[in-house]
Amino acid sequence: MDSLMEWSFLSYAILGGLLTSITCGIIGTYVVLRRITYLAGSISHTAFGGVGLSLLLGWPPLLGASLFSVLAATGMGWIRLKLGRGKDDVLIGAMWSLGMAIGVICIFLSPGYATNVMSYLFGNILLISSTDLIIMTVLNGLIIGCVTIYYRSLQTICADEEFAKILNLPVNRLNFLLLGLIALSIVIIIKSVGILLVITLLTLPAASARLWTTQMKNMMIHASLFASIATLLGLGLSYWANLPSGPFIVFVSLFIYIVTLGIKRPW
Repeated sequence: MDSLMEWSFLSYAILGGLLTSITCGIIGTYVVLRRITYLAGSISHTAFGGVGLSLLLGWPPLLGASLFSVLAATGMGWIRLKLGRGKDDVLIGAMWSLGMAIGVICIFLSPGYATNVMSYLFGNILLISSTDLIIMTVLNGLIIGCVTIYYRSLQTICADEEFAKILNLPVNRLNFLLLGLIALSIVIIIKSVGILLVITLLTLPAASARLWTTQMKNMMIHASLFASIATLLGLGLSYWANLPSGPFIVFVSLFIYIVTLGIKRPW
């Protein structure tokens, strides 16, 4: 019976890791090409408010994180639209802090919060449940569907936003869509590496892939592959060491990036 339960945990973790890797490969590519890492980081920290509220109300934490992430992405997109790029850092930083503050208050009001919150702050891929897998699968399907439909348009605004405007593309709406997809991707990644480390797994595989190829589609494939290696190898190392999986996944991601950097750009 113990071996059966252990295999169940591992199988859920592997499936969750593969779903996470697909998300990192697709959305991480856009984050790196658009150079909006700080926006993605802000959205991920704001999601903590949704986790805290879910624990307080008894909801599945990933649902609360989804709600807060999408609201944060919408708010940050609106701030950026009104103030312009480079003038929005203070208000975006304030939203980041607000989300964390709401999460802390809700968690302290929740009974027995300590164990749950650690897995969402620092990640524990071994704690992925069947409910989490369902949510992650649905969100992944939504992300892949949107990217498939708007691939050309998103590729254009990543390459040159001003040229996209000349082509009469709905640039503002596409930017909002991209931020929304980033919000959903963060929700998927949270269970693997946690809110505090999510931005690393979202960007490092894509940054590594960018050193190998300049074509967006190939970059997504390479990034997904690197993320898969980091997730599965990090999971194996953490299982062997009996330590949290999130940091190990980040260590492997960083190692892949450093090795790739050394190969493609030798000192």
